[in-house]
Parts: sequence; C-alpha cells; structure tokens
Amino acid sequence: MPPRRAPPTSTDASDASNASKKAKTANPMTGTFDPDVPRSKRWSDFSGSANADYRYRVQMKDPEVAYSFICICQPPFFDDDEYDSEEEDEDKDEGPTKDTSNQEKRRCDGGVTCICEKPAADHPEHTWVISKAGHSRYFTQRIHLSLRCPDMFEMYTFNDHEPYGVIEVVENMIMDHVEAGRKKNWKEQWAICEAMALMLAGDVLNPMQMADDSERVCEVLSLILRMFLCTLSYLEYMSLLKPDPEIKDLGPIMGLYIHSFEQWQDVVSLESSRAAPTGSRRKFVISKFDSYVAAYAKKYNITITGPPDITEKVAEIETDDIKLPSCDLKDPWCWTKPFSEYREEYGYHPYIIARRTKSIGGDRYDVTAWPSEERKMHSFTKKDPLGAKEIAALKAGLVLEMM
Repeated sequence: MPPRRAPPTSTDASDASNASKKAKTANPMTGTFDPDVPRSKRWSDFSGSANADYRYRVQMKDPEVAYSFICICQPPFFDDDEYDSEEEDEDKDEGPTKDTSNQEKRRCDGGVTCICEKPAADHPEHTWVISKAGHSRYFTQRIHLSLRCPDMFEMYTFNDHEPYGVIEVVENMIMDHVEAGRKKNWKEQWAICEAMALMLAGDVLNPMQMADDSERVCEVLSLILRMFLCTLSYLEYMSLLKPDPEIKDLGPIMGLYIHSFEQWQDVVSLESSRAAPTGSRRKFVISKFDSYVAAYAKKYNITITGPPDITEKVAEIETDDIKLPSCDLKDPWCWTKPFSEYREEYGYHPYIIARRTKSIGGDRYDVTAWPSEERKMHSFTKKDPLGAKEIAALKAGLVLEMM
C-alpha cells in the first residue's frame, strides 16, 4: 500500500477547464451572505464544506423554525422491500381472507404526497419525527462526505483518503456539539445527536472502518457515544427526560443509537479488548453503552421506539447493575479528558504559528479546498475536475453537491 500523505491545506485555486459531470451547484440564493450569521473559522478561505455549513447556519438561524419537529416517512437507510416482504409473509400465514386493499405503501417522495416534512404536531401518532435542524444537518453531512470522496471527482490520492475524510466529518460534528455546549444550546446539541443517529444507523460512516489506524476509529466512536450520553445527562439536568417529552423524537433516537450500537459491535470489541482504563475513564465502559441508554429510558419511563424489533432488543438489555452518574456533576460521563487526549493525539495546528490547543475537523480532506494544481495532479484525466464555473460558484458561497 502506498504511504499515506497528508492532504494539502492551501486554499488557492485557479480557474481551470472541464468540470466533472458528477458535480452541480445549488440554488444561487444559497450563496447569499447573512450579516447576522457568523462563518465558522474551522474552514479554508473557500470550500464546499464551508459553504454547506454556512447554508445550514443561515437556514436554521431562527430557533422557532430550526427546533420544530417534522415527520419523515422513515430513516432513509431502512429497506422498504425487506420489511414489506416480512409483512407479506405474515399476511400469508393469516390466510387469504385478510383485507389487503390498503397494504400498498406510499413511497417517499420528499413530502409531495407522503408525510415527510409535515408538522409533527398534526400527526401525533406518527413514530418517525425529527427536528428540522437535525433533518437538515443529516443531509448537510451527506454533502460533506461526498466532498471527501476522491472517486466522486474521478481522482486518486491515497488509499485511505475517504476513511479519514469520514473521520474528519465526524470530528466537525463533535466540535459543533462542543461549541453548542459552550453556548448552552441543548437544542442544537440534540439536533447534532439526531443527525449522528441517522448516520450511524445507515451506511454513510462505513468507510471509516477501512482506515489503517483502527485505534483512532475506536477513539472517535467512543467520543460519539459519550457525546450522546452527555446530552442525555444534560437533558436529565434540565428535567427534559420524561414519558411525554418536549423532545418529540426522544424515544426513536434512543432506539436508533441502540440499533446502531449493535451494528458497530466489531469496532466496539476492539476498544473493549484493550487494557482496563484508569482514572476517570472507569465510569464509561463502551461495551455497556446500550445498557446506559436503556437505563435512562427505564429511569424516566421513556418508551424506546423506532427500528424494527427494538422492543425485543431493549427487553434483552441488562440494566440492573447500571448506576448512572449524577447529572449534577460537572462532567458526568468523563468527556473532558478523553476529548482532550484525542485532540492532542490526532489534532493539528491550522496556522504556521502553533497554538497551545490543536484542532480537529476542518476541511483538509475536502477536495474542493485543494488548489487546482493539486487536483490536476491526482485526477485520472490530469485535468481539474472543477471547472472555472464551479470554482467561481464556490468562491461566491454556493453549495456544491455531488450526484
């Protein structure tokens, strides 16, 4: 395997020739600057990541809109055909006289005729709801992920570019969660947890498991799980954990994390096989994550819903020996130390003059943040996959989406 090279951090880009057929730019209005919305300092001078993030911030700047709840047909990763076939088998067992006139499910069309994006308050019986911010964050992260996949640009850089690009996207979400916490914005922290739940339960984070540094993958997964537990603890502190919660998707999101944890058991087992941690880390055992979540639900009589068979899965989770940390503690899930250690181990200094604290995340793996000559060098055609039109659009703040 060729040695892994660090991605460039320069943001200069020249106007070049043919654009990739896979690229397109979004509505020009997405490039409008809003003086009330600050641009994150985490990004390069211009990049697709910076623009997508800024669009999210502008669209979700009104908290009344951002943190309202909407319906979705179901998380986009569940296979309709698989569950339909299971229901058909059950119908056959019940006999030919069963009325099947209404069994044909309406396919999701993004809200044109389906329930997607309808106000959750109008459909209180519907299971799958999510905040607008969480919904928007999820699809924004899909854009971020595509910008870190060289194959989408018909380029080759090094074998693990996409895996480390996925890790970079996750790190940005973790940093967003930290920044929201500094502002005491628990609603934004919950939106981040919503988006992460959808990402974990689907397949968009799977390339991360191919990274050659398996220990780093374990560490970042551990941070994700701690992040959710920290959020639950803060919600407990705010008296927001209850059977009929203000957070309308509390049960389904808890269900998604338990469902996802089962899917990521191979990665978790690597973490669990290490030597027993010392000091404050003893309070968090990654292999018991599902028990922690189930214990919160049991303590506050919250019904965990969502994924198929989740009720049976929750019933099998042992919680009798789980003692949840007090929400009055400053750091109930011992987040600070492992987060600082991760940043020190895997972070970088974004500027020539090194600061005391290293950074994680950013857009170093975002191909659109690279100089044109760098993209040409790694392009299959030796031409910049971004043409003059696309580069100008990026500089104008428009969002580049890959098809």
